[in-house]
Amino acid sequence: MTKYVRIGYARVSLAEKQNLGLELQVRALKKSGCKTIFKEEVSGSLDERKQMQKAIDLSKDYSRQGYNVIFYIYKLDRLGRHSSRAIQIIEDLNKNGVEVVSIKEQFDTSTPVGVLQYQMLATFSEFELNTIRQRTKEGLEQARLNGKKLGRPTLSQSTKEQIIDLYSNSDFSVVDIAQQVNVGVSTIYKIIKISGINNRRKR
Repeated sequence: MTKYVRIGYARVSLAEKQNLGLELQVRALKKSGCKTIFKEEVSGSLDERKQMQKAIDLSKDYSRQGYNVIFYIYKLDRLGRHSSRAIQIIEDLNKNGVEVVSIKEQFDTSTPVGVLQYQMLATFSEFELNTIRQRTKEGLEQARLNGKKLGRPTLSQSTKEQIIDLYSNSDFSVVDIAQQVNVGVSTIYKIIKISGINNRRKR
């Protein structure tokens, strides 16, 4: 007997709670047969979405146990703001034996039509990425022509001296110093290396 597991994932950002609420998504997921549903309120632009990762990990775990696992979302954009991110997640799930279904778009990677939809999405995703790269390149070139200096601003001499002084004459850790002068830890180490400081009091 075929063993099926249906796992649902619902997400909203604070800005869209009125239009695409969690309750609406959860009802649709339950109607589709999902017994286990993960949900969270977080932006789709963030890579770290804890509940989504839990849903993915559980789906893979069931698949390894021999279950036929279907991962449900209400809409494809619940996986990420950009289609390129959604594609990555779908590919990862499919490679681990997990099918993906989008209720709103009637997207199902277990069917020929669903595979075609997926391929079309992948094509548009590649186009989207190329367009973003081109716009970024054009924006940087225009900034350069306008005389803008690109990249991170250089540290002032006074900031460098403050870093050296704090490192040489205090018990502050490198992390503490970085927070105090508002720079990265790697920058602190770089300044220390250039200054030739070898000894300091340990914490």
